Amino acid sequence: MRSIKEFDLADKTSNAVLKDELILVEKDTKSIQIRRVTYWGAEKEKVYEFIINNTEISPEQVADIYKHRWQIETMFKRLKQNFSLKYFIGDNQNEIEIQIWSALIAQLIMLVIQRKVKRKWAYSNMVPVMRFHLMTYINLFKFLENPNKQWIEISSKPTDVQLKLFH
Repeated sequence: MRSIKEFDLADKTSNAVLKDELILVEKDTKSIQIRRVTYWGAEKEKVYEFIINNTEISPEQVADIYKHRWQIETMFKRLKQNFSLKYFIGDNQNEIEIQIWSALIAQLIMLVIQRKVKRKWAYSNMVPVMRFHLMTYINLFKFLENPNKQWIEISSKPTDVQLKLFH
């Protein structure tokens, strides 16, 4: 891999763009020219290199596209890990779409709850806790704020209060 041409960065180009160049990648007897954009990610204090074949868009757009693509990848990772989309319940397009939309809506609700709760929960830890408590009568937000305290309150209540429901 070697640099063929380095593009001049326009004055309006962000300072985060370090380099925009055309490179030649060779393997055996084949070679291809592609574009490499080097970008400084201030949030993680890390240098990123993006490879792309589009020379028409700006370097900032290249970085933005990759950033959004990564968010989509992490969304699908969460979906696959926490919601059963390995097997579809139905076999026609409408049933499959309903199952996917249901999982996306459930994931959105989980993310809203995760951000609303002051205590920091890993998404993968919060999902099973909430799945377990779907059919219990607890204040979900209080429970997620301090699960130990809420569990002691729930488990120490006298059982005769629950039995009165059936008399």
